[in-house]
Amino acid sequence: MGPMRKDVLDKAAWAWVDSTEPDSVLPEHVLTAYRIQLPECRPGTCRRNCRGSPRCLSGLGEQRWNTEPSDESNSSYVDDPNIDRRDSGSFIGLKNLGATCYVNSLLQLWFHNLEFRKAIYEWDPLEDPAEREALEEDESKFPVTHVGHLQVLFANLQFSVRRYIDPSDFVHSLGLDTNQQQDAQEFSKLFISMLEDCLTSQTKPSVHDMISKNFRGEYQYVTKCSKCHTESTRPSNFYELDLSIQGHKTLGDSLAEFLHEEKLEGANRYHCAVCGDKQDATRCIRLKSLPPVLHLQLLRFVYDRSKGHKKKLNSFIQFPEVLDMSEFLGLAPGSKVYNVSAVLVHMGSSAYSGHYVAHIRDSVTGNWHKYNDESVENLEGKRLTLTSEDEASEVSSSKGKGRPQKCAKGFVSSKNAYMLVYTLATGKDDVNTPLNNQTSPKVNGVERHGIKSSALENEMNAWGLAKRLIDRVNEQNHKFEEWTTEENDKRETYKVQTQINRSEMLLLSGRLCVDSSEEFDFISTDWLSKCLHEGFGDDSRVGPINNSNALCPHGRVDPSRITSMKAISVGAADTLYKNFGGGPRLQYPQVLCHDCVVNKCTELRLKNKITSDGKEISNLLKYRMDETDPGYWVGKNTLKSWKSIVLRKLRPSSNADGAWKEESESKEENDKTENDQKEVKDQNSSEDEALEGTDESKPQNSRKRTKQQSRDSTRTPPHKRIHQDLPSQNGSLQENAVSSSHHNGFEDSSEKRKAAPVGKATMRVLPFTKYSSEAESDCKEDNPTSAEEIKEEKKEEEFADEGSHTLGFNDDAICDHGELNIDESSRRLVPPQIWAIFLSYFPHAKEFPRSSHVCCICQEKEHEGQVVKDTHRRVAQQQKERLNDMYLNKNRPNLDPASRKTRAINGTIQPVEGTEDFYIVSQEFVDRWRNFIGRRSEPPLGLLNEPLLCQHMRLLYNPASLEDSLKRLVLVWPSEWEALQSFYSVDHQLSGSRDLLTGDVTFSPVVCEECQESRREAQQAALCTYKRAKIFVRRVADETKVDSTQAMDTSGDPEFQVQSSAQTAAALSPSSDYSIRRSARSRKPRGDKELTVSSEQTLLELKVEIYKHFQVAPYDQHLTLDNRPLEGPENTLGSLNVYPRSVLLLRADEPSEDASIMDDYIKSSAPEEGFKGTGLLSSR
Repeated sequence: MGPMRKDVLDKAAWAWVDSTEPDSVLPEHVLTAYRIQLPECRPGTCRRNCRGSPRCLSGLGEQRWNTEPSDESNSSYVDDPNIDRRDSGSFIGLKNLGATCYVNSLLQLWFHNLEFRKAIYEWDPLEDPAEREALEEDESKFPVTHVGHLQVLFANLQFSVRRYIDPSDFVHSLGLDTNQQQDAQEFSKLFISMLEDCLTSQTKPSVHDMISKNFRGEYQYVTKCSKCHTESTRPSNFYELDLSIQGHKTLGDSLAEFLHEEKLEGANRYHCAVCGDKQDATRCIRLKSLPPVLHLQLLRFVYDRSKGHKKKLNSFIQFPEVLDMSEFLGLAPGSKVYNVSAVLVHMGSSAYSGHYVAHIRDSVTGNWHKYNDESVENLEGKRLTLTSEDEASEVSSSKGKGRPQKCAKGFVSSKNAYMLVYTLATGKDDVNTPLNNQTSPKVNGVERHGIKSSALENEMNAWGLAKRLIDRVNEQNHKFEEWTTEENDKRETYKVQTQINRSEMLLLSGRLCVDSSEEFDFISTDWLSKCLHEGFGDDSRVGPINNSNALCPHGRVDPSRITSMKAISVGAADTLYKNFGGGPRLQYPQVLCHDCVVNKCTELRLKNKITSDGKEISNLLKYRMDETDPGYWVGKNTLKSWKSIVLRKLRPSSNADGAWKEESESKEENDKTENDQKEVKDQNSSEDEALEGTDESKPQNSRKRTKQQSRDSTRTPPHKRIHQDLPSQNGSLQENAVSSSHHNGFEDSSEKRKAAPVGKATMRVLPFTKYSSEAESDCKEDNPTSAEEIKEEKKEEEFADEGSHTLGFNDDAICDHGELNIDESSRRLVPPQIWAIFLSYFPHAKEFPRSSHVCCICQEKEHEGQVVKDTHRRVAQQQKERLNDMYLNKNRPNLDPASRKTRAINGTIQPVEGTEDFYIVSQEFVDRWRNFIGRRSEPPLGLLNEPLLCQHMRLLYNPASLEDSLKRLVLVWPSEWEALQSFYSVDHQLSGSRDLLTGDVTFSPVVCEECQESRREAQQAALCTYKRAKIFVRRVADETKVDSTQAMDTSGDPEFQVQSSAQTAAALSPSSDYSIRRSARSRKPRGDKELTVSSEQTLLELKVEIYKHFQVAPYDQHLTLDNRPLEGPENTLGSLNVYPRSVLLLRADEPSEDASIMDDYIKSSAPEEGFKGTGLLSSR
């Protein structure tokens, strides 16, 4: 069945209020208010819990325990440790430590080379000086060298029982940064070279010569004289061949380019020892011998000189599964044949990021496996197949170079392969035989589950592992077995505990229900729901029972909070309090509060009456009163908030914040109350506007509240409702309401003004608890807000008003002297019928009939103020007449050196000689004076020029500077200065003189150059430090010459002017503010892109932002500011003097063919450290 609607239950609980006086409340009314008589909803009977019924025990979380849990769900909180166990016959992966996939792929490659692995196992630490010294000191210190760590890693990689192992010890021994991805090709070369050096101390040839025997080949640099045909050779060893793939489609093409002849001609001619002179010649590389394991490095990561960073070549290359190198050695075809045994792949389009995986052929079975860090995948078949993941591209190519070529049979095509490993064919099927007859094919992937330790040890002995190495492997395997046993025990324990917990919760759920004749306990719904979800287990996070939120001031259950409680049997309550503790315990019927029900009844009846009277007042206000109609003066704010004033009288402890408080209440409660006040203010906006429309001169326009406004409005908080006795008098609701104000310590509005301020009442406030948590829980219920609830919320909103917390009845119509306010706009006339209604609520309110006179004291003060205003008006007019040019800011002294005064003498124009005096006045004084003349403020107190002087009593600003003169000071003529002295007192006289012939200017006192320089430096520093400032970027053609001041099209906006960076610096400086009128709108120039930047942002970061708007890669961008190029990726915008609202011009090169190079450019800005400081270089 569906849940009972909360709004229906709420109405039913208090439906008896309309017909029952507060002093006539009976026990059956109390039971109805507490909803005791509602039918009980047993667990499982309702789809959702009935929020409005304390008797509904369904949908509280008990459903979890009704279904028998599966084994998997029983152990879901403890992971199965067997997922980390190695499967039968499988290989082991390597954990990625962050960015070490390139190391893992190469380690797997070397591990699966049986000769390499065998040599590492045979490496004797006693023949290594560092290891021998460590072993002599303490056996437990093994290993300490790179080879020692590699030996332990290989042993675990072969004989561990784990699905993957952790290579941390080996990686850290090399000093590698696990969070920085490095060049895999460089790592391979450095590690092989380092390993060869480390193995030179070994006496066994199979170990000492392992690197050279397996990986070393030889080629010659051959130079042949074109004249005498003499060949000069220089031999060189190699461990891998670096093949260029740029412009090639097959591996054969790359090999041919590697070995092709180069002509030495012209300036590059070769000096032939036989000919004794420089001759034309050819030079090439000639292969002499190839190793059994041939490593071919495909140079996918190349340095782009034009861009200044590395990039990856994502072009496809075809390579054969069987490679015949005979022709390159000058041998008969088929005499030197290699089979592909491994392919290392780099997935990703960038040279600075991506992921490395390895495809390796098992040298025993011939099957291919994919090694992807911890994951090892067995690929079907014995032929190499690169998966779609390995060849996935992050960036599609518009020119089609990312399309794979059709491959002939026996060829593989890849665009991500960066290393090919070929092994010399030794047999018909090219499958290596085991190293000795004692080893079985299981040496690479033995059955681990249930294998005896003795059999495992025999297998390790067959590979020749030293005892210390065997002990190390056994120790790791033993730790893993102990860990799996411990985890399995945890899973079993959890499973048993879950079953016990489920049984207890099922028993409790069945005991919650209350029989009709049985006593019961009230308990918090939130806590009970949490308990039914969590259960009784040791890991339960329920906490003690907390019923304090539902208590009324009398220590019983608040009837307004009964919807947050549930009625449970006494037996179930005993069990819960025994297991969890807490309280207080609320047992029926002692916890039912008759006083709170009476108070609630009084409040609801009063609200109903207020609502009815409010409608009558609204209807009466619609009619316009004639001049002869009797009436009474009422404040307009009182008309808006009288309902709240009535209810405030009903709530004795309500103060200026409108909340129940104790003196020791926490700041958190104060913040919550302030939020309530803001919500109350919002919800009254509609009513305020409606009342403003009821003025006598305007028709009333009532605004309807939208559905959303009603939802967002705040209902009267439960803790604001009355919680103390309000005795009724003669059974009259009116008299009861009036008497309640007397009992609550409230006086009428005329008396209250003489009393203590609001919020400082001396009566003791009853302690009360917070309801915020419950309010939140109500919002989380499943039941949606119904239309009835919204209607009820609207009704509650009518009793809240923004001015009701401090406003007394008709206070806004009464002046400070207790008489009628002289401001007629703050009050209005109401008919006697409305005044009669108000008197029923405020019987002691002072009456102001229509014929009442306003306050004579206030009238006298208003008259005095008008006299002062008239005096100021006459003074302002007098000063304006004498200083009209100064007021209009025209005919000002001109200090421009190019300006000359001339006069006509005998028909010729001649310059005027002599000097011209002027005086200097503070701009701040002039602004205040102009406001006074314009009747917008009081007159200035005096002419103060002290702000224009520095600490040395010199001029802080230069009057000859446009930057200073427009903001800080004003130049006046001597006649104007004389007039100003007659009107105002002057603290400092600042003057100057200008030579009319030469234009030279002198000041008294002089300008302080020291302070001027300090001020300019401070302004410059301030301009170069900003956050979230706006600049503009405009793209221009390469051949277009555009000044930055012309970059923005402002032809349609005469108010908007564009400035250069220098002008911008002046405009934004603290000492300058051009008087040119500017548009107040934030306007984006036409054709420009607006960017938000900070002064600490680098030029590279700015270019990345520009890339998002213009799709021009950073390396193709050329930015200029005031014809000055912006260069240096690491330079900040502040250091480049890019100020707010600067206009940058963008010129773009041709776009790059490969968009993935964008990532390379960004990452290449940081200097590459490579393997500097690691063990790969320090040992050499």
